[in-house]
Amino acid sequence: MSLFKPGQTVTTIPGAYQAEREASLVTCLADAGVLEVQTLTFLAASSSGQGDYAVISSLSPAETFGIWLDKDANGTEPTGAAYVAVDNEIQVAIVTGNTAAQVATAVYTACNGNIPGVTVTNPSSGVVRFTQTIGGNATAPAVHNTGDTGAGSIVAATVTGGVASSLNNKYITFRGNNNAAFNCWLNINSEGVDPSAPGTAIEATAAIGASAADIASAMATAIDGNAHFEAETYDTASFKIFTAATGAATDVGAGNSGFSVSVTRQGHAKVREPGDTVASITGPATEPTSW
Repeated sequence: MSLFKPGQTVTTIPGAYQAEREASLVTCLADAGVLEVQTLTFLAASSSGQGDYAVISSLSPAETFGIWLDKDANGTEPTGAAYVAVDNEIQVAIVTGNTAAQVATAVYTACNGNIPGVTVTNPSSGVVRFTQTIGGNATAPAVHNTGDTGAGSIVAATVTGGVASSLNNKYITFRGNNNAAFNCWLNINSEGVDPSAPGTAIEATAAIGASAADIASAMATAIDGNAHFEAETYDTASFKIFTAATGAATDVGAGNSGFSVSVTRQGHAKVREPGDTVASITGPATEPTSW
C-alpha cells in the first residue's frame, strides 16, 4: 500500500471526478392486442329473403344488434329467437332490383354510426365490414332467415379474431434525485385506467398492437415531459431514463410491466476534480518503517 509523506505533493487521486446523473435502460415488449374484424356479404335483393337478418355484437358497450332486410317495404320484423333476444334492432330498406352492391350500401347506411363500439365500412361490392373499437374477442356474427328455420341469404365471416391488449395499465417505477416516487403507465387504445401504482403517475398512450419500438417511444416521450427526468429512445425496443439532476437515485423498477430494466450508470455527487485542495485524507493510520 502506498503511503503519503508529510508535505508530499499528490498529483493524482484515483476515482471519479465529476458528478453523474443516474441513467437507466428499459427494454419494452410489443402489445398483443388486436381489433376484431367481421364481415357480412349480401346478395342482390332478388335473392335476399324477406326478413333475413344478422346479429352483430359490440364489446363496448356489451350489446347485440339485429340487422334485418325489409324488402319493398313489405316485411315485418323477424320472429326468430336470435333476433328477439337482441338489444337493438336495425331495419334496412331494400327494393327488388337492387344489386348486391346496393343492398350492402343500404346496410352500411343503416348501420353506420348506429352501432356503438363498432366501426362500419363498405369496402367492396356486396360486403359490409364491422371492426370493434377495443381489443378483445367478440361473439361471431349469426345469420338466420326470418323465422330461424335456416341461415337465410346473408353470409357472415370473422376476418380477424380480436385479442385484448397485453400492456394496458402496465407500469414501471422510478425516483428522482429528491427521492420522490414516480410511475409511468400505459394507456393502450384509450382503454386503460390509472393502475394507482406507487408515486406520481405519468401516462403514456399508444395504439393497440403497438410495436415494442412504439411503446418505447411513447414512454420516453411521456417521461421526458416531466421536469425531474429526461428520456430518449435507445434502440428499436428500448429507451433510457436520466435523472434531471446529478446525485444518487433509487434504481428503476419493472413494476408489473414484464419489461427488462437495468441501471447503466449510478448517479453520484461530485467527488473531486483536478486542482481541488484536499484538506485531509482519511483512512487507516499506518506508520512507515522509514521515509
